[in-house]
Parts: sequence; C-alpha cells; structure tokens
Amino acid sequence: MLGATTRKAAADRGVLFSGERGDAVTYTDLSVSIPPDAIRQPGSVQWPKTVPGNPATDFVALRADPIERATVPA
Repeated sequence: MLGATTRKAAADRGVLFSGERGDAVTYTDLSVSIPPDAIRQPGSVQWPKTVPGNPATDFVALRADPIERATVPA
C-alpha cells in the first residue's frame, strides 16, 4: 500500500515516523501481511504477541520502502 505523511522520519527504523511535523510530504511503499485464516472482527488488527510477528497469524509489516514523489502514480 502507499503511505503518505507530513510527519518527520523517526530515528528508530522500526517506528518509521515521529510525532513531529516534517518539511514536506513523504511517501512509503508498504507491504503488510494479513493473516489468511484469522478469525477476527472486521476492522480489528491481530497484533503480534512477540516480535517479530508471524505473518501466518499476525498483521506484520513485511516491507517499508521510502519512494520519491516522482515515482508515485498520479
């Protein structure tokens, strides 16, 4: 999925963005696992019980790559 924010990048790579405002909009290409056999209520998220999470049972960020605005489709 495509993420867009005006938040400043966080120093911790696992956090991605801080609560601070950034100077411009930044974009991130995200890949998130959605557990295929999970029993859950719509709109709920099954957070991992331990880190790293298991993509077979938990919602897990698999990839988060920053992308340049010029490469974002209009």
